[in-house]
Amino acid sequence: MDVVKIDGKHLEVCSLVGTSKYATDYHVCVVVCKASEKKEIMEAIYNRLDSLFGKNKPVTISVHTDDMLPKFPKTEATVLSLNCKKRAHYERIEEYFETVPIQKYIELVEMIPRLNKNSKFYKAEGLAINNGGGETEDILLNFKGKTAEIYRSVICDESIVRLLKKWKYGEEFHFLELLKIEPFEPKNVERIHQELEIQTFPAGVKIPAFEYDNSYFYFSFFLLSAMKYIVREDGIVAYITLDYGKLMFQVKNFTEKEMVESGFSIR
Repeated sequence: MDVVKIDGKHLEVCSLVGTSKYATDYHVCVVVCKASEKKEIMEAIYNRLDSLFGKNKPVTISVHTDDMLPKFPKTEATVLSLNCKKRAHYERIEEYFETVPIQKYIELVEMIPRLNKNSKFYKAEGLAINNGGGETEDILLNFKGKTAEIYRSVICDESIVRLLKKWKYGEEFHFLELLKIEPFEPKNVERIHQELEIQTFPAGVKIPAFEYDNSYFYFSFFLLSAMKYIVREDGIVAYITLDYGKLMFQVKNFTEKEMVESGFSIR
């Protein structure tokens, strides 16, 4: 441990530099410090980063403790790996999202977002939640963004029908581009098809695929066959499948009429 003068204070720290194991291969600096001085050192690090880059560069924040959530004005993506159990934790997170700009991407590794339904959290362009549980439907009902991925979900057929009917009849999800819910094992697939008027691509047609590459969520690229489609009230098409043990739903920028006239070749 070395004694370092930071922001006028003398603190004991040890700095370790390593390399990420992921494809980006970026360098990682780990600061080891006394538990009693953790907050002061975090403040100093965040203040130094803010003075160097915060006002000019887009920032992705990855947080594993709620002791301090840095509020950089250029923060555009947030990854939270927190296990929130107290209301005070959620209030701190609520305050964080109200302070930073509307995020391009938010990922929650552990916590379920028990936040105010009008929170800026739900206005993020992209949302990935690794532990949706029984609150999956409520999370999606509040979502106003473009892409949502919910894992470890617990959701029934009726909830899926309710959610997608809101899209189909133009009531909600006006900006939605992609929805992924996993796992989802429907109890009555035929009933879902009937309720939502889901249609099958004609025989002999080359089946299109879902395509999505999330540059923030490094393992979120997928390419799956879209066996069926659904039509919104204004004619816009969305690919949908209830196979693979998940629900996949992707809104396209063309109408059913345009798709048919192209011989189903438009993608």
